[in-house]
Amino acid sequence: MNQRFKHISFFFALLIAFHFALLWLYQQTEKKSEIVQLFEHYEENPVESKFLFLGASHTKRAINTSIVKSSYSLAFYGQNNINTYYVLKYLLENYGDNYEYICLPNDFGYYTKRAAINLDKKFFYKRFFNFNEYGKLSNTNYESWKEKLYQRYFPYVELKGMMSPKGERLAKENKDFSIYDEERKQKIAFNYIHNEHGIDGTNKIYDSLSTTYLNMTLDLLKKHRKKAVFISYPHSNAMQQEIDEIGSYKHEEQALILNAGFEILDLSKAFLKHDEYFFDAHHLNKKGEIHFSHLIQEKLSSF
Repeated sequence: MNQRFKHISFFFALLIAFHFALLWLYQQTEKKSEIVQLFEHYEENPVESKFLFLGASHTKRAINTSIVKSSYSLAFYGQNNINTYYVLKYLLENYGDNYEYICLPNDFGYYTKRAAINLDKKFFYKRFFNFNEYGKLSNTNYESWKEKLYQRYFPYVELKGMMSPKGERLAKENKDFSIYDEERKQKIAFNYIHNEHGIDGTNKIYDSLSTTYLNMTLDLLKKHRKKAVFISYPHSNAMQQEIDEIGSYKHEEQALILNAGFEILDLSKAFLKHDEYFFDAHHLNKKGEIHFSHLIQEKLSSF
């Protein structure tokens, strides 16, 4: 019996040691994460600027803060409007006086069901994310509670997802969408809208949860008396053709934003004749980033 107890104790000791080893590995990986470093750098060196940019990859790849005067960006790949809400809430409650305008995305697809998939990156945002609130609003109380426990006690279950494909992202900056033939361009744009976002008609564009969080974002901005501008970032001509194919639909997010008293800056068609500024149907490459940053600087100079 004593021998068996020793074996069991040894097994559990190994299990505990393995658990803490994985926790340590997770913490080291988390520290190297681009987005964690981005937020921690801001908290260590809070910046006062006129314009604060938030949003996903469209924003991240479009804004060069060395060109856009008095600007700072906390945009990151996969930062959908749900994550953005919690980041914004934290920033307004702690650094609300550091910026005059909040610049938020208003891209096609930003409020679709596909956008919610980016919530698999919650470990990036756990310092901001309110799992209880999200669970109630999304009717996923149990799943959100379980996710909260995972993030607190077993975060390494998502360790693989934290491995940032930084090299792949950097490689995309130099790709040129214009080298593809027209058929391939349209196929890429079609896949983005119909396969990635699941849009196959005018009544299947918006996700109700994303719309709820947009309303919460608008209320948050008004509560803190912040100015905001919602920006539609450029997409390619192939993308525009696919959007036109969907047909006429009610722009729900646009009505909500305008009714709340905020401004929309629609630059989605700014580069329809410049496929060389993109690396796919809707993401700017490095050349596009520079051209767009000069364009947005010109537009924002009147604010």
